[in-house]
Amino acid sequence: MKKKTVIILSASLLAVVSLFGLVLMGCGTSASSGGGGSSTHGTYSYFGTQSPGDAWSWTIGNGWFIGTNETTVPPVYYRGTFTTMASGFLKATVSDSNDTPAIGGTAIVLEYPNTLLLVKPGDDRVIICAGKATTPPPAGDYPWVTIPNHSWAKTGETSYGKTTVTVSNGLYTFEVITRDSADSNLGTQITGEYTFVNGRLVKAGDPMEIFMTPSGIFIGDQGSGEGGFAGATKEVVNIADAVNRNYRGVQFKYYPDTGTGETEPIGAEPHLPTALRGFGYEDMASLESNTYSLGPTLEMYTQDPTTGIVTGEMFHDHGYVMPFRMVVSRVNTNDKYIVFGLSYNDEGSPYSFLAVEQ
Repeated sequence: MKKKTVIILSASLLAVVSLFGLVLMGCGTSASSGGGGSSTHGTYSYFGTQSPGDAWSWTIGNGWFIGTNETTVPPVYYRGTFTTMASGFLKATVSDSNDTPAIGGTAIVLEYPNTLLLVKPGDDRVIICAGKATTPPPAGDYPWVTIPNHSWAKTGETSYGKTTVTVSNGLYTFEVITRDSADSNLGTQITGEYTFVNGRLVKAGDPMEIFMTPSGIFIGDQGSGEGGFAGATKEVVNIADAVNRNYRGVQFKYYPDTGTGETEPIGAEPHLPTALRGFGYEDMASLESNTYSLGPTLEMYTQDPTTGIVTGEMFHDHGYVMPFRMVVSRVNTNDKYIVFGLSYNDEGSPYSFLAVEQ
């Protein structure tokens, strides 16, 4: 593996700053007021996925991190330290790894403490991770959007859905409704005998793992090369309230034919009664100086009562309109929103974003 710039952003509840601006790799959440370098930062564990299906574990402490790709044989680990940049992002430096060329590389991390972590190596795909839950998740409805794999297509492929979870004697059963980007119903599947082990829902013989957070956010990994999904506990969304907040996050495009992608750190602010105005960071220098340029408008429309998915469109200045399907959820008791969105560009390649309220 080439030496890479890893971007790990630390998004505090009070002072979240945008995500990283290199090729995506996102994982995690970290947050204490004042940023990741603060003496108040605890130690949090995260599990998650990197398209097309690599499983990762991360631990973020007070000024240090450990990340491990658990899919590779043997597992590849990265250890190091981080400091807080002027933008609020964390700049991490790899000091130890069994991937020797990575030693000395830098990275950016966005962390929403004990809930979500985003990690980005400079020339690789985004890693999205969830805080490790210690209590088994309850039964209920959980909407989600797809994290695409290499072969994802906008028509006939799963884009979003809802999973109804039931629990009996510690065994979990999932009834899964799936739909494509045109809102066509792809059917309902039922699968069972999953158990909660070490923060994950797993089943013997099934490569799928679901990483649960204490707040109901979850990240699913469907095995190497198979992509994943991200979602939250279903709730009734007050759209007028959700668009009246400020967000930081990351948007990324993925090109299934080449396995490459583009990632941009982003933010959004209230713009219209049902819309947010986005802005983006161009490079590491803009993150360090907190300099950004205005971007498209994201309008949220309605919430599907069946799936809990929020519909919307993104309007670009050049006139191009992209339909979006989103999971919108509040985190913990702080009423902080997290938004997962999935769409596609005019070539049919997936276009996604993840944003957290600052």
